[in-house]
Amino acid sequence: MPRPTVADIMTKEVVTAFADEPVVEVARRIFEHNFDGLPVVDIDQRVVGILTQYDLISKGTAFHIPTFIKLMEQLPVLSQEKSQFKKEIEPILNLKVSDVMNHDPLMVRIDESIDAVAKAFSEHHRVNPIPIVGPDRKLKGIISRHDLIQFLVGPKPGGGRAQKSIDLQIEEFVGNFGDQFTLTTKARARHWLFFSILFAVVGFFVAFAFILRFVVYQ
Repeated sequence: MPRPTVADIMTKEVVTAFADEPVVEVARRIFEHNFDGLPVVDIDQRVVGILTQYDLISKGTAFHIPTFIKLMEQLPVLSQEKSQFKKEIEPILNLKVSDVMNHDPLMVRIDESIDAVAKAFSEHHRVNPIPIVGPDRKLKGIISRHDLIQFLVGPKPGGGRAQKSIDLQIEEFVGNFGDQFTLTTKARARHWLFFSILFAVVGFFVAFAFILRFVVYQ
């Protein structure tokens, strides 16, 4: 029986990105599909880089891109207010994948053994996933740590049901958590601002009165 290769366990239908795409759009793709990263290819499907969650968080900008995406989707920013954020947001919106991606990604050839993939993951702790390529660097598939572990461990009786139950519990928890915490509306923010100013003014007059009293009694 021939030894299995990476071709036997890799994912063949791969979602990819192009180097000239906006980072925000590709980041949305990554987080919507719960990917660890995407291979970056040229028009001939040759791998030219990889963009991972680690790259998004640690490179290019101090702004946390996943948080930025959520804010842009949920925060009701009025048109007259957008100019206040333009200066801070514009550099992020202008970022391209090529500005943030790893230009020298670790790749494994499609005819390599699974041991080679396991060794690659063990030696490069931040690498995930790994693009699988042919001799010409053309993308053939992708393999993640999850794919490797699933192959090595194998399915367990009842494991699917247990995992489904855990996933359901996680979804319910996140849903309940989200229901309890809503974004602050503009009206509520104004109330907070009003009371903050009010308390500041009151505090000033109290302090001023205390100083006057101290001076008079001196």
